[in-house]
Amino acid sequence: MSIWIRRYTLVTLFTLSSLLHTSGQNLSFSSWTEAFEYAKEHQPDFLIWEKTADQQTYEVRNAKGGLMPQLKAYGNYDNFLQLPVQLVPSEAFGGEPGTFTEIQFGTQYQLDVGLQASLPLVDTKAWNRVKSAKLEKQLNNSELQATRQNHKEQLARTYYLTLLSQEALELSEDNYKAADSIHQAAKHQFDQGVLEPLPYQRLKAAAFRAKSQYHQQVSSTSSNSNKLKYLIGLDQGDSIHLTETVTYQAMPEGIPSYLLETQPDYQGATVSLKLAERNLKASRQRHLPTLNAVGRYSQQAWSDDMRMSNYTWFSTAMIGLRLEWNIFGGNLTRNQINSTKLQREIAEARLRQTEQHLIQEQHDLFTDLAQNLKILESYRETYTVYQDNYRLAQIQLREGVISADELLQVQQELWDNQRQYLNSMADYLIAKALIEIKSE
Repeated sequence: MSIWIRRYTLVTLFTLSSLLHTSGQNLSFSSWTEAFEYAKEHQPDFLIWEKTADQQTYEVRNAKGGLMPQLKAYGNYDNFLQLPVQLVPSEAFGGEPGTFTEIQFGTQYQLDVGLQASLPLVDTKAWNRVKSAKLEKQLNNSELQATRQNHKEQLARTYYLTLLSQEALELSEDNYKAADSIHQAAKHQFDQGVLEPLPYQRLKAAAFRAKSQYHQQVSSTSSNSNKLKYLIGLDQGDSIHLTETVTYQAMPEGIPSYLLETQPDYQGATVSLKLAERNLKASRQRHLPTLNAVGRYSQQAWSDDMRMSNYTWFSTAMIGLRLEWNIFGGNLTRNQINSTKLQREIAEARLRQTEQHLIQEQHDLFTDLAQNLKILESYRETYTVYQDNYRLAQIQLREGVISADELLQVQQELWDNQRQYLNSMADYLIAKALIEIKSE
């Protein structure tokens, strides 16, 4: 009976593991550009950015709507509890001079329906709103473009960190296996009394350190992989594998450069300055009058019956011009002008700050590219030497030619060289990718 229980348990565990394994996607990417193309179709941020750009288009249309003719219909139904009374000289009706007669106008119930139209002829506020809306749309587009560029840069950076983490994981596993092999050989010598306790303990500690570094690298690789999954729109249950091979790359011919004026951050700062200048101009024009063409057509019905069963329609039509001019508004215009002046000064300062930041960033990128390339060339020449030294040191330790201290020193030199080589490779590839992104 226990045999069947064990078989059932194994079958159940195998089935569950198969379901868990097939529950997510298994994707491979051979370059960061391929990963970015996938992200454009599956990362929700791209849809949000697209909808945000479309929304800004309607803001411009709304501003233009203020320059279009306006037409509205209205209706009023009034119940006058007390009708107005006017005093009229009685002699107009054949009465005695010097006396007045009370005359009541209208009826208790009045119905008024009609249409009212207006068209702005001169309205600097509406004109400025349209121009400001266009600039705000440009500013929004620049900000969205900067956000997309930052996402692309972050994706490229995370891609190469993940790629180099995979490479570092393989090296860390090889180092752990080599250190554990040395530890086992040293344990055999120690058990036979050939090796002293202290050298054995140091080799044992080196094996434990290599094992710890391996597990740390597993955690780091998993963390970078999860970040990359999020950036390209994958679920955490999906699996991802990067097939690109990390190799030494010489400096490419004709490294692309880029102008600061083409960068979204610079374009956004420039549009912000234009918008501040537009707002300042609009503030100075707040005191100008507005002129509108107006027209109205209405019909009125009067009756003393609440149900309006007996009434007569009276029509009224009017066209004309309406001029409005605010002479004094409690220093509102002056305060608005002072406020927009400060906004313009802030926009000018931010433009200078953005330009300086982009110049420094460009200088750092090209400097890192050239310096890391030189470092890679140096490490590439010595990398094979350190590997050969470590292999020879293991052989000579078993033969008793060198001490454990000498082996540990050679081992540490190899590990340091591997770490520095991978860090320089990551910095070089990231700088190269960022320059390519900014040059698009």
